[in-house]
Amino acid sequence: MSIECCNRNEDILILMLGVSKFDVRRILVDSGSSFDLLQMSTYRQMGYSPSNLENLGHLLSGFNEATTTSLGDVVLPIQAGPITLSVRFLVVDDLSPYNALWDMQ
Repeated sequence: MSIECCNRNEDILILMLGVSKFDVRRILVDSGSSFDLLQMSTYRQMGYSPSNLENLGHLLSGFNEATTTSLGDVVLPIQAGPITLSVRFLVVDDLSPYNALWDMQ
């Protein structure tokens, strides 16, 4: 795990973590989020196909101050140092400058 940016004025934490054996940069830690989100472009760069997604069409409200629909979800392992967690991500169209948003709780 590495910390790429930490803006203390706005309490923003952005990490690079191992996700399913890939180093994923620009993961925004958002303790106020109800869901863990992964951008579709990141999901594809990891070599996964959209046809592998489950539970299509979750409605997400409040994301980017609008309502959007997820493309599906997937469970992926996140590696943070010696700890590995299985995280269920909702995969969304590229709606953010971050590759993923993670609640960490």
